[in-house]
Amino acid sequence: MAGKSDIFLRWEIDTTTLKSEKKASKVFNGKGFRWTAAVRKSDFPSSSPEADFTLSCEVDHNSYWDCKMEGAICLQDSRRKWTEIGMCKHFDENNEGMFLVHDRDDKVFWNDLLNPKEFNVNNKVTVDIYIDINRSERGRKIGDPGIFGAPNNKSNIVLKIGEKTLHVCKEFLALHSPVFDTLFFRDLAEKGKDEVEIKDVFYEDFVFLLHVIYPGLEEIMHRNVKSILKLADRFQIEHLIKQSEKHLTHSDRFDIVDKLLLADKYRLTDLKNHCFERLKSDPFEQLKLKVSLEFRFFSDAMKADISTVSEYLRQP
Repeated sequence: MAGKSDIFLRWEIDTTTLKSEKKASKVFNGKGFRWTAAVRKSDFPSSSPEADFTLSCEVDHNSYWDCKMEGAICLQDSRRKWTEIGMCKHFDENNEGMFLVHDRDDKVFWNDLLNPKEFNVNNKVTVDIYIDINRSERGRKIGDPGIFGAPNNKSNIVLKIGEKTLHVCKEFLALHSPVFDTLFFRDLAEKGKDEVEIKDVFYEDFVFLLHVIYPGLEEIMHRNVKSILKLADRFQIEHLIKQSEKHLTHSDRFDIVDKLLLADKYRLTDLKNHCFERLKSDPFEQLKLKVSLEFRFFSDAMKADISTVSEYLRQP
């Protein structure tokens, strides 16, 4: 089983230390995250309390992160058989620890951990944890300018957004965007300036854009894809539009209504076709689309296209 999982952790608990009624493992490192298992004596039931196991996941506290995973925790009993006692689904920066969901038909009581006939083998309880990461995201805290917060040897212009400034390389931005190329090198009013104001953008969104444009700083992910798409469309950064479309196509964090609204607004043909293929084979999604409050925001052209693939929308 361990060979089939992304992460395998083995925690051996010294039962002589369980008198404190709570015990934590050492910190395990795996797939860029720090994992810590723990066990404590539950308050329920009072006559024979259960053993509650938890698993916590964290990264640098200055970072944004999100991790969707499938995990199992197993105990080895005195007969060297394994008992799976729970699983966990999701962690993020606001939920670093989560109690594992116990199987109600196979409870583990605190005394079972101390009993040589159950899980106490030579004063040790062996806990195996299997983790498969389905999706994970990591990035900077929203609004953290990183390398753009101060002048550096690659910056030669200051972008002013509201009361805040960002230090960038105008040639690099111009290479990616014809709008920046015009602004920095063709617009007579702005050409040659050391500071240029960027209007009608949110500072946090523009920081997202910079970190995605510059290689190795941040990727397009759930939390920033809408902002990236909006600014990539405004500044005509075609490769980011395509990357955003690809991310949305494969994402499970947006439903079909959200995806079609974005496809309609930003003319994302591949994303629209992907959604239509799902609609054709899923009457439930068609019905959800028909009754959604957002349907009225589609363009007439998109409504017409949707009706051709949805039997519910063709009904009066």
